Amino acid sequence: MLGLGGEEFILLIYDDAISDYYEFVENIRTTIFSRPLQTEELRLTLTASFGVACNSHHDLSFEALLKESDKAMYQAKDQGRNQTFSSCKM
Repeated sequence: MLGLGGEEFILLIYDDAISDYYEFVENIRTTIFSRPLQTEELRLTLTASFGVACNSHHDLSFEALLKESDKAMYQAKDQGRNQTFSSCKM
């Protein structure tokens, strides 16, 4: 995981055993949402918006892949936040 600044992070996944990256990331998102942080004074429910980009043909540069995932993340936010959006062609 790499922090980009603010509240944005990059998670690079390269695993041939994962057939559905969207589902993998969606499971992370739902886990974050389902486990609120609890203190004596308050309870915080966390949300996350994820953008998924794929490089299945190994033809995109890191910069192009980052741009695709950033666009997908903003589409997730535009759909109401706490969403996962994928630009991958399945």
